[in-house]
Order: sequence, then C-alpha cells, then structure tokens
Amino acid sequence: EGAVIECWRRLEGLAADTGIRRLAAQTSHEFTAQVLGRAAVDPDAINELADLYRQAMFSTHSLTDDDRERAIRCLESLSGQLKGSRDERGVAQARVRMGIGAAVAIMLFVGGP
Repeated sequence: EGAVIECWRRLEGLAADTGIRRLAAQTSHEFTAQVLGRAAVDPDAINELADLYRQAMFSTHSLTDDDRERAIRCLESLSGQLKGSRDERGVAQARVRMGIGAAVAIMLFVGGP
C-alpha cells in the first residue's frame, strides 16, 4: 500500500509543478477530474492510479506486487505527460511575456500612451 500511496503523492507533486494543486477538501476523484480538465494526460492511467490509491487508502484487502507495478507504470506515464504540459505552459507564458514586451517596445517607438 505504501508504494501506491507514494505514487499518488508524487503525481500530486508533479501536477502542482504545472500549476494544478490539490485542494485540502478535494477527493481523489475530484482531483483526477481537475487534472484531466487542465492537462493532456492519459485518462486511463490517471484513473487507474486513482483507483489503486483509493484501494490502498480505504480497502480492507492488501494490494499485490502487481498492483504496485501498475501504479509505478501509471506514474511513469503520467510523469512524462505532465512534464510535457509544464514545458508547453512555460513556452506559452514566454510567448505572452514576449508579446507584452513587443507591444511595449512598439508603443515606446511610436510614442503610444
């Protein structure tokens, strides 16, 4: 159970790096929906990891080594996808900053407001 829970916590950290933070009152289901709505990630992988996390946290049965391996595979897949989202977000922010900088330079050059 500990490895599955750690995979989920790492997912939360990776999502936070892209600006998607889990609120204290959010369930894992709500957080999953938030990530799916804001990042280009594999819905099957995040739903599988969320399901394994809920089993680890709330189920009375023990998880298997296969469950742990599945959680790790899901996290590895999601990690690459979230890092890609973070990189795309950084590029978009840089474009906005460059656009604002270009607009300011043009205004200064032409004597705008």
